[in-house]
Amino acid sequence: MDLKGRGARRQANVGLGLVAAGVATILVVHWMMAFWVPTEASQGVVQRIFYLHVPAAWTTFLAVGLAALASLAYLWLEDERWDATAVAAAEGALVFGAIMLLTGPLWGRIAWGTYWTWEPRLTLTLLMWFMYVGYFLVRESVTNPGRGKRFAAVVAVVGSLNIPLIHVSPDWFPSLHPQAVVIKPEGPDLPAEMLITLLISLAGFTMLFFGLFTIRYAILVLHRRFSHRRSRIGAVSHAALVAAALFALGTPAVLTAQVADGGRGAMRPFVHVLLAYGIAWVIVLIWVWWIARSLKRVNNGVPEGQDPPHQGQGGP
Repeated sequence: MDLKGRGARRQANVGLGLVAAGVATILVVHWMMAFWVPTEASQGVVQRIFYLHVPAAWTTFLAVGLAALASLAYLWLEDERWDATAVAAAEGALVFGAIMLLTGPLWGRIAWGTYWTWEPRLTLTLLMWFMYVGYFLVRESVTNPGRGKRFAAVVAVVGSLNIPLIHVSPDWFPSLHPQAVVIKPEGPDLPAEMLITLLISLAGFTMLFFGLFTIRYAILVLHRRFSHRRSRIGAVSHAALVAAALFALGTPAVLTAQVADGGRGAMRPFVHVLLAYGIAWVIVLIWVWWIARSLKRVNNGVPEGQDPPHQGQGGP
């Protein structure tokens, strides 16, 4: 990776290794999903979205938790590295949250007969996602950059409080979501093949997230050390980018699914499964494009083979 700055380059190379391992693992899961794991008896083929939707949800909660912890550390220490950690994690929360929010309705249309219902789990999840859209908007809502970062850190922490509520909501309130089938006191309630496929998918998504997160963090730290100029447009476009991806991808996905619903019934689940997996890859590629764009901007400003100047030393 052409990332100029020795420490940042090492971090980015670690991230690339994790991304490669994550992508390879997820491709193995695709094969297992298509050819190895048995078809669930009651839901049929569409249940195979489970191996995408659940890992995306896990990764979203992981990213939200990391962003909240980093935001708490930033509020306490006011160290820019913790703010960069929170930003990179919050981007991941938006990306994997978009995957979760799009693949769920495609699954639910076949399993429940509806794309969306305002039950507590879905409502709280959507609220959490929009709070993290607000995280980036709040950063730019005030003139003072430091105050904007502190306000955003509070939003990240408050947004993370939805996680335990989302987890327990099917037990506390009427819900179309089933109760837990994996994390149970008596053990997972899944056939061995399904559980193995799910765990491998969880590992792949986790590696993919941490890989892209590490690369993004390295770029953010390098950019902040190199340049003291504040880009108002850049930060706002974080949220706009992923929000646009959600609506741009969600609209044709729903329309295509509706066309499938009007066709032969046997093809509907296959169309929904293919849409879910295709949308997931496109959304991840959008984040990859955003990271590559940021990398290009940093590489155009930092001399080859040199570490960026630290704050207080001035720029080149």
